[in-house]
Order: sequence, then C-alpha cells, then structure tokens
Amino acid sequence: MPLSLRMPPKKEEMIKIYLSLQKKGAKIPINDVWIAASCMEVGGTLLTRDRHFKVVEQIETVLFATF
Repeated sequence: MPLSLRMPPKKEEMIKIYLSLQKKGAKIPINDVWIAASCMEVGGTLLTRDRHFKVVEQIETVLFATF
C-alpha cells in the first residue's frame, strides 16, 4: 500500500471522539485522540501497543505485543 501525506483530521472527528470518551469518563492523551481521528477519517484499522485505544469505539484497533 503506497504511503501518502494527508492533512490533519477534521476537527469534527476529534470532537466526536473526545466527547464520546468524556461521556464514558475515559481519558486518553490528546495526541492519541488526533491519531484515532485520523484513523476514523480514512476508515482504517489502528495497529498499536497502547491499550487505551480500546476505549475509542469509533475505530477498530489491533493490539500487538513485543517479546
């Protein structure tokens, strides 16, 4: 899959994720909200080691472990 440069996600996606997390009482770092919003905007799956992304219902996440 070719890599391309993209503009930052729209503010609407970030707001949706932030408000959804706030309603649940969940907090993740704002830079991770930006990552989740970018993933949401393109309909991608996030491959990560950060378990806190599991609270973001708007995206699919795949957790991996390092050995």
